[in-house]
Amino acid sequence: MRHILRLAVLTVTALAVMFVIYPLMHEAGHLLAAVLTGAEVSDIGLFPVPFVRLKGQPSQVQALLTAFGASLFPMLCIAAPRREYYYVYCARLTVLTMWFFAGAESLVRVIMFLAGADSPFDDAVAVLHYYPGAAAAVTALLLLQLAGAGAAIALSGPVRRTEAFFGTQTGQGSAVRYPLS
Repeated sequence: MRHILRLAVLTVTALAVMFVIYPLMHEAGHLLAAVLTGAEVSDIGLFPVPFVRLKGQPSQVQALLTAFGASLFPMLCIAAPRREYYYVYCARLTVLTMWFFAGAESLVRVIMFLAGADSPFDDAVAVLHYYPGAAAAVTALLLLQLAGAGAAIALSGPVRRTEAFFGTQTGQGSAVRYPLS
C-alpha cells in the first residue's frame, strides 16, 4: 500500500510539473530574456496556452536569446533546489526530461523547416522565420541542449535513487547490481 501511495504522489507531481510548472517556467524564460535583451513584449498569456509575443521585429541576437531563454530559465530554476527529497528530485528529473524532449522536437522541426515544411508553433523555427541565416546557430544550440539534458539525466542516477526510495534493488539474482550508497 505504501508503494501505491508513493506512486500516486509521484504521478501527481510529474503531471503538475509537465502541464503547469514547466510551461510557466518556459514562458517566464522568454519574458526574462526579452526584457534583458531590450526587446519589447506586446502580449503575455498564461492559460489555457501560455505565450509571450514580442512587438515588432527583434534583432537576431534578441530573437535567439528570447527563444532559447525559454530553455535556459527552467534549467536555472532546477539548479537551485537541494536534491535531498525524492519528490523534489523527481520534479527536477521531469523538467530535465521535458527539456530533452523539447530540444529533440525542436531539432526535428528545424530540420523539417529547412527541408521546406513549416512549423509555426516552435520557438526555434520562429527564429528561422525572422533570420533564415541563423540555422547553424539554432541547430548548434539545440544539439547543446540535447547533450546537456541527456548528460544531466544520466548523471543524476535515476535508477539508483528510485531503488533506494522504494527499497528495492534491480538485478537481484543476476550479475547486475546497483549500490544503494
